[in-house]
Amino acid sequence: MKETKKGIEFNGDYWHANPVKYNPDTVINYPNDVKRLATSVWELDAYKLEVFKSSPFVEDVLVVWESEYKNNKQKILEKCLKFLMQ
Repeated sequence: MKETKKGIEFNGDYWHANPVKYNPDTVINYPNDVKRLATSVWELDAYKLEVFKSSPFVEDVLVVWESEYKNNKQKILEKCLKFLMQ
């Protein structure tokens, strides 16, 4: 099998402010009284993905949301396998 440089990022809906569930101006409350707007969380996640993709270890990343997985575990597992096998 061909070696692939892929990663799967599993994002919690709340901690990563799933855009399907949260508006850009939603405040996400983290421990230690840290608060961030959803837009800020999205910017941090986008930056993290850029860092992953610019590393020599990861060329492509599949993002899976907690609610996607909870709603249809089998479908998401198949999606992950398909992504890894491409």
